[in-house]
Amino acid sequence: MALNDLRTTGQVKHINTLTWKYGDIGQLWVKATAEAMRGLVEIYRAPSNFWTDTIRADGGKRHILQTVSLCGRKVTSWSRPVSRAGIERAARALGVSSTDLALFAATESLRAFFEHAQSDTPDSILITARAASERFLYTFSEGNGKDYKKSQTGGMVCLSLPVGATPRRIAAVVDEACKRQGLLAAGWAAQARCGALTRSVPSPLARLTMNVLSRKFAVSYAEINAPLDTAERTTMWDKSIDYVIYWRPPQANISMSLTVIQYADSVRLAVMADARLAPMHTVPVTRWPAVIENLVNKIDQEITRIAAHAHMPEHIPRKVQTQVSLQEAQETSQDVETEPSMQGSQSSLKPPGPVRYSPPPERKRVIEK
Repeated sequence: MALNDLRTTGQVKHINTLTWKYGDIGQLWVKATAEAMRGLVEIYRAPSNFWTDTIRADGGKRHILQTVSLCGRKVTSWSRPVSRAGIERAARALGVSSTDLALFAATESLRAFFEHAQSDTPDSILITARAASERFLYTFSEGNGKDYKKSQTGGMVCLSLPVGATPRRIAAVVDEACKRQGLLAAGWAAQARCGALTRSVPSPLARLTMNVLSRKFAVSYAEINAPLDTAERTTMWDKSIDYVIYWRPPQANISMSLTVIQYADSVRLAVMADARLAPMHTVPVTRWPAVIENLVNKIDQEITRIAAHAHMPEHIPRKVQTQVSLQEAQETSQDVETEPSMQGSQSSLKPPGPVRYSPPPERKRVIEK
């Protein structure tokens, strides 16, 4: 009976049995074994996924960010703030996350950058993406703060974002990459915390791999997340901080770095690029908020239209606007006159015409006298 209860309900009511005593341990052992098997499968598939998602990743046409000759000097720019409430509202309406909308706008801003530079627009843009919390940004890198920063450093994933895709398509690409590159993200996190990758492989091989991958993944993306109810921070002399801008310097052959910062009730995009890309490095920060605001406005208009349609009373007929030419109107009137039997099937927008009835002529009686 105890074994049957454990098999059907997962719990044992008979506490004076060996099944009740060792049931939880057995379930824990089964789950641990299944998790270990999944880990072994991921380790077995990791080299193939790494090769497919990084080395063999093809973005189509090579673009200017991959072919530009870097000089080493950096230029920066940042966008105007965008309402965070609007982004969250649009994300809920589309069934995606705010990160997906930010990546969608970043893809559109890079497309505008290619058009402004008169360069060929690729089919997809290869980027490396990572995220961190705001505590990672505001913690001092001294003493225990340095260890905290290392513990909060997350992994990195390699994305191939199609140009011109919808936010839902971007969300599908991000989800697929996170599922396939779980072990790769863990490896990047271990590298950031203790240098595990550079210590496990020879230095020339690691440097060559970084140069090749950074030339292909020439754009890096980072996001600083903050809770929704976060208030503005204040200085030591009780002055509120209007906005915060954070740049992540490009490394190796990366030519442009994009950083999305969530602060209080606003979101900004910060760009740091090689000086050879100036003054075109200001195009993404100009286009990014415009894409976000246009998307939010369209979604708000659609939500308003659906809400108005849902609250419309049923007894009030909807107004139907028709555009009928003069010739069609004349043909309709002629049909009504020639076919009086079809009046019942005419549209209710036009009243039926009167039925013409002519009585037979009456003969006059002539009385002869």
